[in-house]
Amino acid sequence: MKLLITIAIFCLFSISALAQPTIEIYLANHPYPSKGSTIESIEENYELQIKEVPPQPFKILMLFDKNGFITNETKYGKAGGKLSETKWDYNQNQKLIKKTHRYFVNMLGWKFDETQLSYNDTTGYISEIRFIKNSALQSTSKVFCDSLGKPFEVRVLDDKGVFSMIEKIGYSPSANIIRVMILKSTNQLVSRWLYPIDQSKPYQIGQVEKQYNANGDVMLESLDVQSKTDQGYYYEYRYDGQGNWIEKETYQVTLGRSSKIKEKKLEHKISRTIKYY
Repeated sequence: MKLLITIAIFCLFSISALAQPTIEIYLANHPYPSKGSTIESIEENYELQIKEVPPQPFKILMLFDKNGFITNETKYGKAGGKLSETKWDYNQNQKLIKKTHRYFVNMLGWKFDETQLSYNDTTGYISEIRFIKNSALQSTSKVFCDSLGKPFEVRVLDDKGVFSMIEKIGYSPSANIIRVMILKSTNQLVSRWLYPIDQSKPYQIGQVEKQYNANGDVMLESLDVQSKTDQGYYYEYRYDGQGNWIEKETYQVTLGRSSKIKEKKLEHKISRTIKYY
């Protein structure tokens, strides 16, 4: 168990230290997948189930428009106080044009991030992404698309307009994967990122192998055989009448041959209230 925790912490710090693609906000913006009717709102309540760790319950409330796109996400702490709020704005063509994020920082108060997306007047393709932090411009990304409107390259300028990074984007439809490489202006590789083309379909990312249940939800996540560890995470679900999950329990597990579960320990639980249009 300690090995898996160590790996998870290492990965978390490694990822946070790497530059994140500016194109991510565009690639990750999809209608929220529903097995039935269009979802109006989801309220998620999180509970930690590890006996050795004090419980830290919190709540997330998400709102969606009638096309399934998220419009608002608010996070609340265990005492009910607001921790952060994120809003998404779309144009008449249902394309994301602005994302604003307010969050509270201890001793510093409320902070504010804003991302603005622009589209070509003629083609309608994504053309520019601007990131603003506390009213100060941080970066401007010039986006280049192919004839079908898919981004294949992004040139990132810093707050002074100096070329600083380049993002190269490739697509693997058979694997349901988008690959993004971030390079310095000198062409030195900084990091690689993977995203699903269709979030409602199975996909594999990095060294984590996934198994899905009959409802299409991830049932088991484990590191691949090359990692030489027998640890993983197993998920159990309870569903509503539309086929969307309303309860999810996360277990840390020890795996045997063919990923057979030998031991499992409840670690985390999410309860959902879903409202439909």
